[in-house]
Amino acid sequence: MVQKVLYLENIKDYLEDVKKHLSFKINKIKKIKELSGGNVSYVFAVEIESDSGINKLVLKQVLSQIKREDEDIEMPLERIITEAKVLEKIKEWIGENFVPEIFYLDKENFVLIMSDVEQDRKCLVDELEKNNLHANLAKQFGEFFGRFHARTYKIDEDLSTAERELMETYYIPLHLTWGARKHFPEEVIKKIVKESYLTNPSLIWIDPVHRNIFVSKNDFRLIDFEFCLHLDPAIDLGIFLSHWFIKSQEADDDIKQGSKKFIDDFIEEYKKVWLGHVSDSADHLGGIIKRSNKWLGIYLLSRVDGKHGSYVKDKEVEEKVRNLGKDLLNNKELIK
Repeated sequence: MVQKVLYLENIKDYLEDVKKHLSFKINKIKKIKELSGGNVSYVFAVEIESDSGINKLVLKQVLSQIKREDEDIEMPLERIITEAKVLEKIKEWIGENFVPEIFYLDKENFVLIMSDVEQDRKCLVDELEKNNLHANLAKQFGEFFGRFHARTYKIDEDLSTAERELMETYYIPLHLTWGARKHFPEEVIKKIVKESYLTNPSLIWIDPVHRNIFVSKNDFRLIDFEFCLHLDPAIDLGIFLSHWFIKSQEADDDIKQGSKKFIDDFIEEYKKVWLGHVSDSADHLGGIIKRSNKWLGIYLLSRVDGKHGSYVKDKEVEEKVRNLGKDLLNNKELIK
């Protein structure tokens, strides 16, 4: 069967076609908007009137060719099916209020129809730009990651993305390390990657970046779990915490202290939750924390010297981030 590709012009007809699969009735479609910012998938926000109080839907469709025009990469369509499985597992393992609710998974056209997680929340990328660090959420984030990683530690069920081979042979060892490989010999980077590939795995998000996180004063929601792999949790920790380490390089002392508090509170809670779930794995946890410094260094260098250039606007901060990344790969440890 030929995949039906969604556009602004045909979404109304598409929703009419799939309405029998929804648990609520759409009385009126008020507005349709394509959301920008993603590199891989196509996402639309649809404002509706319904008989259930739901007023916005999010439709996510994957195609075999990724959205980013400067990357000629093909990915399996089934990745959205594994993403749906992971979203349901997160609700089962951790709770309802962290990820979107799935209203319908269209396996013929590879579309997820989900709830809107934004509501009154703000995207973390915008919040950090405004110096809103949300340090009060650090322990909640630490608990989420701790439960996500500990609950899936050495589980038998394979929830890896359908694009596992691409992630393990290209994205992690080559794309993610692009910036680091400009400063360090290939064998140094290969050793870091190999250590993480050989450790006892957990399910990791691998895309815990600020554009996939929406925050309010009291809670957060997370999106885009299509890249999950059974791998080293250190990768998640390094990528996630990098946003506050970058902020910590700014001149303002309050920003420095707030960033440090977030990092310290997150790690304290992460350790506590991990050991509460996997009490006999203190040594393994220590290894995760130690390796997370390397992945933090790799990700920091990807932000300033990666394949698509620097994402840090301030040149002085950019140089500090670059030096910090190099220090971490030269065995400096800031996550403890």
